[in-house]
Amino acid sequence: MQRKYEIRLSEGKIFIDAYMSESLGFSSRQIKKLFKNKKVYINGRPAYKDNKLTDGDILEVDLSEGAREDILPENIELDIIYEDEHLLAVNKPPYMLVHPTPNHPGGTLLNAAAYYFAGKGEKVSLRLLNRLDMNTSGIVVMPKSAVVHSRLDEMVRSGKVKKYYEAVIEGIIVPEKGIIDKPIGKDETDPIKRRVKSDGRSAVTVYETLRKAKNHSLVCLELITGRTHQIRVHLSFLGHPIVGDTLYGKESSLIGRQALHASDMELVHPVRGSMLRLHSALPDDIRMLVSRLELE
Repeated sequence: MQRKYEIRLSEGKIFIDAYMSESLGFSSRQIKKLFKNKKVYINGRPAYKDNKLTDGDILEVDLSEGAREDILPENIELDIIYEDEHLLAVNKPPYMLVHPTPNHPGGTLLNAAAYYFAGKGEKVSLRLLNRLDMNTSGIVVMPKSAVVHSRLDEMVRSGKVKKYYEAVIEGIIVPEKGIIDKPIGKDETDPIKRRVKSDGRSAVTVYETLRKAKNHSLVCLELITGRTHQIRVHLSFLGHPIVGDTLYGKESSLIGRQALHASDMELVHPVRGSMLRLHSALPDDIRMLVSRLELE
């Protein structure tokens, strides 16, 4: 996707990287990557960071990298939580991948989004701000442009996007609210799994018990960091794996997947500057599990 900008300056010149940052909203990280990959042009010629722009110049930026252009549209209904011209937030159901893989080329959230945008006549290069495991349900945000994606990504990296999950777990954590601060790294015995290990990457999860019964609890968890399988690994490490988590716990006859749901996200809108609060209610299978376990 090629973007063109006609430069309007009242006087003088401006360094191209400064203009991209101050006037167009690109992050320093994205600017560095665009120049490294030779994706920036002035008046049709490759540009460099120390070039200056003058009034009337045509700045072109190739934003195709990072977007998925190879997604086949499929008529799959989307559960839309929020949408405007800058981003789309949806509720991903369980048992659905967020994007195609060699083994699962279709039936994914991005296939559904491609069909949805095509039906609206809206040309959007498909991007994901966050990803959920196939069997985890809940909020997924899709920025509609590279600029918005870059701004949101910077917010995530700086801890300005708050992400909350709800999970039904085995037993009751003591104390009933607290912080799990344990580094996570790859499990050498299984390429898919992660585990708590001293030389792993920093991982922090805040938890609070919402409801409890004799042998199970419903907990709310806030991700301070975003490591692979972080919540599942941390809860299993404490001896309280998520119900139905066959990778870090055990199979359950009460639910066919891990009882984990991305319920809430809070962030400042990347363009409008207003607070955006997204919420996704517990899906039917977890609500039924809560009821059957008589969590109060």
